[in-house]
Amino acid sequence: MDIIDVGVNAKHISIDTSKTYKAITNDLVRYLDSDSERTQFAQCFCYEIIKCLWNSYCQTINSLKPLRNLNLNVCSSSEDLKDMARKIASDLSTSDLYISSYVVGSIYTALLPSSYRSKYGSYYTPPFLVKRLLDEVGKAGFNWAAGSVMDPACGGGAFLMPVVSKMLENATGTPETIIKGICSRIRGQEIDAFAGWVSQVFLDIILLPLSEQCNTGIPVVVDIVDSLNQPVQSKYDLVVGNPPYGKLRLDDDMRDKYRRSLFGHANNYGLFTDLAIQLTKKKGFIGYVTPTSFLSGQYFKALRSLLYREAPLHSIDFVTDREGIFDDVLQETALSIFMKGSNTRFVSVSTVSPSDSLNENAKITYLGRYSISETGPWLMPRDLGQVEYLKKCNHMNTRLIDLGYKVSTGQLVWNRHKSQLKEVFDDGGRNFPIIWAESISRDRFKFSYSKKNHKPFIELQNDQEYLLTLKECVLVQRTTSKEQDRRLIAAVIPQDFISKYSGVVVENHINMLYCVDDKRIEPATICTLLNSKTLDMLLRCISGSVAVSAYELNSLPLPNLKSLLLFQEFMKQDITSDDIELEIMKMYEVDLSDQLSKNIAS
Repeated sequence: MDIIDVGVNAKHISIDTSKTYKAITNDLVRYLDSDSERTQFAQCFCYEIIKCLWNSYCQTINSLKPLRNLNLNVCSSSEDLKDMARKIASDLSTSDLYISSYVVGSIYTALLPSSYRSKYGSYYTPPFLVKRLLDEVGKAGFNWAAGSVMDPACGGGAFLMPVVSKMLENATGTPETIIKGICSRIRGQEIDAFAGWVSQVFLDIILLPLSEQCNTGIPVVVDIVDSLNQPVQSKYDLVVGNPPYGKLRLDDDMRDKYRRSLFGHANNYGLFTDLAIQLTKKKGFIGYVTPTSFLSGQYFKALRSLLYREAPLHSIDFVTDREGIFDDVLQETALSIFMKGSNTRFVSVSTVSPSDSLNENAKITYLGRYSISETGPWLMPRDLGQVEYLKKCNHMNTRLIDLGYKVSTGQLVWNRHKSQLKEVFDDGGRNFPIIWAESISRDRFKFSYSKKNHKPFIELQNDQEYLLTLKECVLVQRTTSKEQDRRLIAAVIPQDFISKYSGVVVENHINMLYCVDDKRIEPATICTLLNSKTLDMLLRCISGSVAVSAYELNSLPLPNLKSLLLFQEFMKQDITSDDIELEIMKMYEVDLSDQLSKNIAS
């Protein structure tokens, strides 16, 4: 393949921001068409960087050891490519080794085709998050001087290198016994042969000074395998890492192997969490970087139950920012530590805020301890502003179902009915309005269909009565992000509008809350409650993804029936939106003298 000269100047390469690396790598591959070209280029370019780094580290200790052999066919490099690699390696050689590993890994994944990243869920963990997680594992009781460690998805060594470093800090004996002792206690597995080689090379670098002193080779500790398909042959005191994310299809054998932790769709990191439980010794530890969706989503209720029984959550750090941490990850991310065989049912909760520099410690904010149960979601605050609300509502047992309401998803999957969508209403036909998510804003329903591919009406066939909604209900947008001012966006679709068209069809990016029992609590009251700042905060303590699911709505702690009936009467008075917010806070027993509470409606 031809190597592209993009003219990157070394002075533009900064180790303090991953955005710079991403910009560079996007330039490198923008002219490459096929996935195979991108993959080959990614390996070729990163191989040159690794080779230059190896030579640089060898020079610092006067070593003549050759770079470990790569058993892959890597294309020959042009002088332009070699020059660029040397510039990057020169910058990295003066940096912390952990930063070098992270940068090389980040460049590699950014160069890979999106289909590859999607399939294997490859994301590299910034050094400050690795440090925090390993420090917390040590505080929880892991013994760095004697404990064994496995990373079943080790990538480029983001965790294995710091693990070896901690082992070195606690090691005694001759250089030869230290190398043998450490390499007998650590293991990595990786499905990507090139990434696994990178991981092994960085372990070679960190052990190189000792190896030179005793003239002892460094054993291979990284196996190129699909961890999920391997039998568990050894168990470890600590299973650690950043497992791959993303949904995947399972064959019958894989589904049977992980059946105990599955409910509905399988996700890579859910399977790797189950695998970690299998790989961990009794009284051992699991330290993982994962999305927070396992705390609440319906698809993870079997996994939560398994963790509760066998390896309860000990502590969790919510990563406050997504931007620039893990590219293309929409979910909220956390550092989670589990203790195999523990009886604890309380979790220590903190937030971890990234610093501007990759080699600085993150800012930690402690949020308290919170209980977990075997069933239902695990509610935990994501910031200090949510702490009081969550503690007050722990005793609130009322849910939507107790008020006579059920939640379902809008019935229409529009792209299955493209031929039935209509621009114009036919009064004599079986035409009905389509309710899209854009029709919903806070406390306001407005029939809207302005977005691309959205048409206002659908002509139903005789066997499609199931698509119709005939009664007034509360509509809630199903997709919102943590960065939005409000994640709960609800409106009542009026009965007058439904009756005008003899029914409506609700699209499936909307949740529908409808009364199935004695309607003592009106839809308007439920809608006002959902649109409040208090309920928005509580949802953020439950949901860790962009989805607002029926399962999570059904899990929201609510005031009891008596309180809501009084609130319903209160709403009939001449009141302001601030009055409503403060009244809802009273129902949740929030201290109104708190300055945050005073400004809750702002």
